[in-house]
Amino acid sequence: MDRFELAKSCLDKGLDELAKQHSMAELQALFCRLVKAPQAPKFSDKKCAAKRVLAMATEVSKSAPVPVPELNEVFGLCGLDPVKPDVKRGRGRPKAGPRTYYFLDPGGKNVSTLPKQARMILDHVVHGVELGEDDLREQVYELAADGKLATKQDPWRIFLYYRAKLIARGVLRMQYV
Repeated sequence: MDRFELAKSCLDKGLDELAKQHSMAELQALFCRLVKAPQAPKFSDKKCAAKRVLAMATEVSKSAPVPVPELNEVFGLCGLDPVKPDVKRGRGRPKAGPRTYYFLDPGGKNVSTLPKQARMILDHVVHGVELGEDDLREQVYELAADGKLATKQDPWRIFLYYRAKLIARGVLRMQYV
């Protein structure tokens, strides 16, 4: 008998019947099974133990799982077509598509306060041309290989770190294709 059925049967019996039919050890065992505890507290008498068992049975019955109708039943009641079980449904955030980047001329914009690595990327990447993500990645790796972008980390990771700052300063535009 699972906890929910046990709780229901205890509530059906009531306080007096629980105290009369069960010994103190049985009431303590009932309490342990309802609470999922290895040991029950010390009760002063059988009536007190029965009250605590009923209190715990009430709590357990409140947390009992409610049977949920199947989705097709709900759809049928609403007059909608049932869901086909072989259809895969996507979960979570949708995958981002390929991106294109467009660097604007930084003239007049306050880029002197950007970190050194972000300025190096901005100074040496082609401006005014729409670049695919793969093309921009190649340029960033070439900057690191030529020694213009000093980093111990992956150069593309450095660009991705500063990408939001470059967009916020208005020198980079990014869009999904």
